[in-house]
Amino acid sequence: MRAARLAPVGNELTRARAFFILAAFSAVAGLLVGNLGLGAVITTHSVLANGEVAMARIVELNQNRGAGNRHNDGNRTYTPVGEFSVESGETVSASLPATTDREAFAVGTDVEILYDTTDPTKVELTGGYPLVVPYLGVGIGVLALIGAAVLAIRGLRSRVRDPLPPRVQER
Repeated sequence: MRAARLAPVGNELTRARAFFILAAFSAVAGLLVGNLGLGAVITTHSVLANGEVAMARIVELNQNRGAGNRHNDGNRTYTPVGEFSVESGETVSASLPATTDREAFAVGTDVEILYDTTDPTKVELTGGYPLVVPYLGVGIGVLALIGAAVLAIRGLRSRVRDPLPPRVQER
């Protein structure tokens, strides 16, 4: 024989409420990731549309704030700064869109970049990976928003099926 117990009124997490909470988190995450990705896509598109290829020499590694600490050097990350010449012969210095440890971009290393001729401080590394990442961010953001919509719809459907949580639950 099963014993019945009373469910606390108003404190239970209903299925509909759980779906709405997950939908809200998913929507916020989708908006954040999508917004960051969209900003990067705009910059990347500008570099691709007005881009010129150049060789940049790594002249400095700037330590990123908050990365690592004085007790653990292994977790520090750096942003490489490259110098390159534009078509007019002017030498430009720009931060490369890469975060790395010291070994990946040593000072004095030459790397191929793509710079925006209208604003030479906007640079991208050549190759597939750096140019694809912004589009992945937008895609992930869109998928999270679609997931939020699906969760909200499921929450509405479960609310229609179970309009009130049962007062008496069986164990």
